[in-house]
Amino acid sequence: MRLDSIAFVLAFGVSAFFICFRINDPALGVYDANYYQEYFEAIPSDFFHYMNDITTFEVGYSAVTWAVRRFTEQYWIMSLIWNSLIFFCLARFLSYINLKHCGFFVVLLVEATLFDQLVTLRMAISIAIALNAFVEMSRNRWVAAFLLLCIAASMQISALLLLPAYIIAYIYLHSTKQPLFWLALLVFGGIAVTSFSLALIYRIVSGTAKATYFTESSLSLGVYFTMLVFSALLFRRQNRVASCAPINAILMVIIPTCFLCIPLQLLASAFYRCLLFYIPLAIALIPSLLKSYKSVPLTVSYAATAAICYGYLLVRIVNFITSQIPYFGIYQNWLI
Repeated sequence: MRLDSIAFVLAFGVSAFFICFRINDPALGVYDANYYQEYFEAIPSDFFHYMNDITTFEVGYSAVTWAVRRFTEQYWIMSLIWNSLIFFCLARFLSYINLKHCGFFVVLLVEATLFDQLVTLRMAISIAIALNAFVEMSRNRWVAAFLLLCIAASMQISALLLLPAYIIAYIYLHSTKQPLFWLALLVFGGIAVTSFSLALIYRIVSGTAKATYFTESSLSLGVYFTMLVFSALLFRRQNRVASCAPINAILMVIIPTCFLCIPLQLLASAFYRCLLFYIPLAIALIPSLLKSYKSVPLTVSYAATAAICYGYLLVRIVNFITSQIPYFGIYQNWLI
């Protein structure tokens, strides 16, 4: 336990150093991080003017940032606060999952969400909070989970998609029988409701800065295919996977709800952000998935599952190196 505590403190210190004491210079490719710093430094003192005329839908992020700005002009303090929140939220989530197989890679990739704040700060905060909502669901604390999802949406509005996912999970897990076609029916019903909601969504954002996101649409076929494969593998061994950790039952039900994003992405490609909530869930379930298929002697199904899981981990690691490390600014040469 002492070694774990030392490693925990060291990991927090390293992440805080990289995120808080870096140079947010657009010349280094750090455009979004620079924007967040300029946004923080330019916040007016009039709260009502700020909330009504300057900020947008993410009232949680806006209110906290405004409050911190009243006490300090140092952006690194604001960065430290957000980094601490994300770090401890992710650490708490990881403490509830099974890490006995390839745990190092799972921790690495889930904690990589920390560095997303170098590019998309509000997204990283929202994901970290939402993951803890799933923890609360596994503890049968559904009201607390709902409140956490609302807070996550107040940081990044794309988390609103998780509210229909929350409803689907609640209905499915509280039904007397849980056949897979019942879950599929709930998901397809959710897709239909989402499709009918598109006009409302467009009306809400029209006339705001976010309307620019509706100029193009696309589908993240690779992500949807990955989630479909993981859903199939997980539900073939759903009882074994669920026995590995209490939270697994929640995560297995939540993952298929990613298909609610399809009609949204057909409206605007920016809704890809909704899918970012699901990637940590698939990664977190990999150790339990491998354990559920493991057998002696080696079987074809285990070999195929292991190839899929480790292949996906490899893809995510390569993505982390090529897509996230370049945004570390002046520190990137230390890591490559």
